[in-house]
Amino acid sequence: MKAAVTCFLLILLTSLPIARSAEPGPSASRSHSHMFEYVLEFHPRSDEAVAHFKATLTNTTGKDLQVMVNDKAFHSTLEITSKSEKKVEAFITSYRTLLLTSTWIEPTIAIRSKKAISWTVPLSSFLTSHGKPVTHELLSGRQVVSEIVMAVLPKAGNFSSNNAVQRSKPITIPPKG
Repeated sequence: MKAAVTCFLLILLTSLPIARSAEPGPSASRSHSHMFEYVLEFHPRSDEAVAHFKATLTNTTGKDLQVMVNDKAFHSTLEITSKSEKKVEAFITSYRTLLLTSTWIEPTIAIRSKKAISWTVPLSSFLTSHGKPVTHELLSGRQVVSEIVMAVLPKAGNFSSNNAVQRSKPITIPPKG
C-alpha cells in the first residue's frame, strides 16, 4: 500500500504544470543583457579634474529591475587592446584584490525603469592584472572596453549570477596632451 501511494504521488507531482513568470524573459542566449545600455567614457586630466573613467548603466526596459551589481564600487574589468593587439586587463585595486583572494556576492539594488547608475573612477585607482599602474601613457591610442558581470533577479527566483553581463563599446583613448 505504501509503495502504491508513493507511486501515485510521484505521478501526480510530475504531471503538474510548471508555473511561468510573466516577467520579461531572457533572449535566446538566456541573457538579460539586452535590458541595459552600458557606456564607458574616458576624461583626460583637466584643470578641474584628474584623469578618470565614467561608466553608466541604464535600465532600458519599461520595468523596475532588481539587479545584483555593486553601485558603490566599480567591479568591472577593463580590456585594453595594445598596439600589438595583445589584451591587457585592468581593475580598480580593491576589485583586483577581491578577484585574487575572495568569493563574494554583489549586493542587490533596484534600478528603476529608464534610470541609470554611474561610477566615476580615477585612472590612478587602476592596476593591470600583473599589479602595474594604469597610466594615460599606457592607454594612449589604445582601445578600452569595460565588462561588468551582473545579474537580473526575476521575482520567481532561479537566476544565474552572470545572466546580464554588460560590455561597453570600445573607446579609443586620446594621446596625453
